[in-house]
Amino acid sequence: MLDVDLLPGGLALIMEYQEGVQTLDKLQETHGGRLPQSVARELFQQLMIAMEFCHRLGLSNRDCKITDLLVRVCPLSGDVRLQLADFSFAKDADKDEDSNPMAQHGSALFAAPEVITASHAARYGGTQADIWSCGVVLCTLLFGCHPHLAAADLDAAPGDQILVILQNALAGRIMVPREDAAAQPEAFALMSAMLTVNPQQRPDATAVLRHPWLRAGLGSGARGPELAELNSGLLADGRLRAEAAARGAEVRARVAELLDSLLGGRGRGAAAGAAAGPRS
Repeated sequence: MLDVDLLPGGLALIMEYQEGVQTLDKLQETHGGRLPQSVARELFQQLMIAMEFCHRLGLSNRDCKITDLLVRVCPLSGDVRLQLADFSFAKDADKDEDSNPMAQHGSALFAAPEVITASHAARYGGTQADIWSCGVVLCTLLFGCHPHLAAADLDAAPGDQILVILQNALAGRIMVPREDAAAQPEAFALMSAMLTVNPQQRPDATAVLRHPWLRAGLGSGARGPELAELNSGLLADGRLRAEAAARGAEVRARVAELLDSLLGGRGRGAAAGAAAGPRS
């Protein structure tokens, strides 16, 4: 987010403009619903590098899905670059006193079991929920299907499909066709580990990046297995953290100022609380 401003209709968030990008689902459509393994692997590694970076900063996204992944295809080389967008439901453990998420945020199609069943009495780890969502993304990229929806259920009404997906997710049933799983055993094993119902048994983002499937056969646009260590170098530079913290504080102060203006100066405490974000 670059800035915030107060318009007649409410508070406006001014985001960075991305030229020449499309959402990942549109790229999938050009490949008939599933991507070649080499392209899927390269894109998924980029996603996990971005996610690991966030997690190591104490930030969980909580709403990772195909339509929030932006891709840019280089017209000359054909290389594809991915960006993780939309942090509307993100949770910053370093900023929030109540660091454990408890709300049912995000898309049901990509939500982890603990998010589906979340309540104030049953909180969950945001980073572990992100791993589940990324596992669903991996399945759609490689196999062109949702991991918890069998081919026999594709003709069901949308509401019935959602119900089937939730039931299978909670039960840990993966519905990828056997022949597809057998054709890409390493990728299927990684996806299955990420879709473990018990969040404590899922690999973290660093472990995912070190998985053999992600470290082999990368396309010409990738820099190779050393990308798994890229975030360590970035985070070792304290200036990056300091700049991010300063920018975050600046935006929160600006939001509080605008909300106070919107309230006519009647609720400075409420404005500050709203700027800090919900405890959810």
